[in-house]
Amino acid sequence: LYTAMRLEKPMVVIYKGDSKSMTEEMIVECTQNCNNQNSPGSSLILERIFDDHNFNAEMLSTFHNGPIQWLDGGGFSAASLDLIYCRVLRNLPYFTSHPDELSSK
Repeated sequence: LYTAMRLEKPMVVIYKGDSKSMTEEMIVECTQNCNNQNSPGSSLILERIFDDHNFNAEMLSTFHNGPIQWLDGGGFSAASLDLIYCRVLRNLPYFTSHPDELSSK
């Protein structure tokens, strides 16, 4: 995580479970553990994970680059994979200049 931030690389955070409780757990975990001398700082990390928005669980579903909830079961896992694929592809050089060619956002 620290290296990705230092190198300004894109990050895709995937979580399983209730969005509100998982978001709160991510915030607490980062605040408690992302503060050593090699860390860019917990607030900067949280801003990158939550797409530069306030760390609000209710707003999680509206994030364009925020964490992706993994959903098991049939079409839901396919939808989660689609979000992950599109997030990864969106950061490749071709798609940064042709964003309209990706079907999911």
